[in-house]
Amino acid sequence: MAGYNFHYYLDDYQAELKKEERTSTTIILWVRKGQFKIKYRTSIKVKPDQWDGAKQEVRRNKIGYASDNNYLLTVKALAQDIFIEKSKAGVPLTHQVLKQALDEKLGIVEQSTKNNLLKFAENFIEQSELTKGIKTIKSYRTTLNRLTDFIRKYNYSTTFETVTLEFYTKFVSFLIKDKNHSINGAGTHIKNLKVFLHESYDFDLHNNKIFANRKFKALQQETYPIYLTMKEIGQIYRHDFSYSPRLERVRDIFIFACMTGLRFSDYSRLRADNIKGKYIEIVPQKTHISSPLPILIPILEYVPEIIRKYKDDQGRILPRVPTNQKMNEFLKEIGELAKINEMVKNPNYSPDSPPDVKPMVPKFTLISTHTARRSFATNSYEKNINPIDIMKITGHSTERSFMRYIRHTPKQAADRVADGWNNE
Repeated sequence: MAGYNFHYYLDDYQAELKKEERTSTTIILWVRKGQFKIKYRTSIKVKPDQWDGAKQEVRRNKIGYASDNNYLLTVKALAQDIFIEKSKAGVPLTHQVLKQALDEKLGIVEQSTKNNLLKFAENFIEQSELTKGIKTIKSYRTTLNRLTDFIRKYNYSTTFETVTLEFYTKFVSFLIKDKNHSINGAGTHIKNLKVFLHESYDFDLHNNKIFANRKFKALQQETYPIYLTMKEIGQIYRHDFSYSPRLERVRDIFIFACMTGLRFSDYSRLRADNIKGKYIEIVPQKTHISSPLPILIPILEYVPEIIRKYKDDQGRILPRVPTNQKMNEFLKEIGELAKINEMVKNPNYSPDSPPDVKPMVPKFTLISTHTARRSFATNSYEKNINPIDIMKITGHSTERSFMRYIRHTPKQAADRVADGWNNE
């Protein structure tokens, strides 16, 4: 445990409030070492003036302070024991591992909840909020809702042993037929279910390894998300939207994203402080817990003009960003006006689609905020930039996940190989 610090903090010090306005807040145990940090919420609540942070104890002005302090000493000692046990067993200490083990040792987890898939998923999602992105948490919650509906409809037990290949087959059918999910949508819920099962198995809550069966797989169907070429990006940037400040602002934000590869959640909070000479430096919102190191992005074409256009004395470098939904709506209008009209495959089309769903659609109808990030990755790749270098900017942790962003036609791939051979 050398170098690890086990320390209590208040969840909310309420320093901005007057003494008489302050309310009781939870005492949280933090485990830290460098960038590593996890926390455990205890059952003890105190007002800020009832807590002595230096002595790590509840003050005498709180009724029951002695028993509270004994409890806190017990929690810290148990946490340290758990850390040693898990380290010897080769199990990484995470928020979920610490909570599960401490709750059990303190008698918080009832026996009846240990073999309950839905209750485990609820606890797992709650703890994952500390380490996972907003989209991941939303996806987990939707999967839990779908599982709950499915189990109620077919009167399944909530035990882990209930999940079999028959359960899997019926659940997939339920997602597609009853909930109108696409193949990929159903696949996402199966992937999340496998996470719930794998995590609970690692906590020794059951012995059901159905999640490892090759037939228990997350279905996936090839899709055709678009990207914009540099020519199309220039076409949009040069189009005159001065008659509509709304469209002009959204256009500039989008072009900025096309040339930086930033996610919506990052470029929507950029400030002048993020500009470091010829670079933009920012810790991505999506990975700020799992990987808190900043990424460095070169300031490329169009970006300096956009920054100069909107930089103000309040520290903003972009205009106020609309909601993601509104951005997507405006971008389709912008794409149509800029004549991004190439006919492309419709990712929403399948042979079973209704007659009004066409197999080919104008490209502008598919433009969204995420198109910018995909365009940056693909255009960088087209310039023969090393994928590892591009990943340092996009923040992808694996080449496999990065390559899903690259939209390459067979001809482009053939030309790229030919160029590589001809340039030797």
